[in-house]
Amino acid sequence: MVKTTKGEVGYCHLANGVSIEEWTLYHQDHQ
Repeated sequence: MVKTTKGEVGYCHLANGVSIEEWTLYHQDHQ
């Protein structure tokens, strides 16, 4: 979790070395 001025943001660290914001990953996987 990373704190920002707008709240907290979570990042997922994938096996291929990519870090992606958790909701971006969720939306990519659930279209």
